[in-house]
Amino acid sequence: MYEIQKISYTEQESYEQLGTKEKFWLNNRQLLFKSGRPNTLEDCSEKIACEIAKLIELPCAKYNFGKFIDSQNQIHLGVVSESFVDHRNNKTLILGNQILEKIFKDYDQSIRYKARKYTSRSALLIFEGFSKMMGDNAFLQTFRR
Repeated sequence: MYEIQKISYTEQESYEQLGTKEKFWLNNRQLLFKSGRPNTLEDCSEKIACEIAKLIELPCAKYNFGKFIDSQNQIHLGVVSESFVDHRNNKTLILGNQILEKIFKDYDQSIRYKARKYTSRSALLIFEGFSKMMGDNAFLQTFRR
């Protein structure tokens, strides 16, 4: 039903260090291949979440299934996502944990799982602050949806 994008090791450009999954950029940092951890179906869950978000008209990262063939001819299944950062206009991505660290002085960015300060309530407070600061409720409305 869904196309699987095949990626050769010759297309790899640079590794992405952020996050917990193995991933790399290709196509001038316009596409990101992300491997799912074995036996987790993480790649499927990201594709499903993307398709549900499209159905309910919620902005989200676009995901397609991908198959990476490394230099030893090993196959790695995962997802391919389009970059949503406008690199041409020198835009950068600021991660949620970077914002949380600035707001909550005791927030530890090195915690990978179960970071107690990273809750939906704290995110809601941050979006409320952005909305007031910018005079625009778009952030807050999208988050609430």
